[in-house]
Amino acid sequence: QSDGINAALSFLDDAVGEEALSGKIVEPLDPNNRSFNLATDSGDVCVQLADKAKIVLISQDGDGSVIEEGDFSDLAPGQSVAVFGYAGVGGCFQANEVVVDLTG
Repeated sequence: QSDGINAALSFLDDAVGEEALSGKIVEPLDPNNRSFNLATDSGDVCVQLADKAKIVLISQDGDGSVIEEGDFSDLAPGQSVAVFGYAGVGGCFQANEVVVDLTG
């Protein structure tokens, strides 16, 4: 896991009982259902964003890390992400927060 994701986690609310997954986004991404597949060390997992899910983008500029809010359209295959939420109905992980590491 990159230092950028670890740094962003300190800014997020720490909900009791939430689970965390990390990996890379893989196809398919479905903007209508706000879902995507996540390739993790233990296999691919379907991730569905909750209605009020937060998407946090971490990038870098000349002064260091930049953290900003994003939306579903900012997600793309190959991005490294950490998702926070709960195992959901139908096998999809229900994400309340998605942290996207754009630092490469």
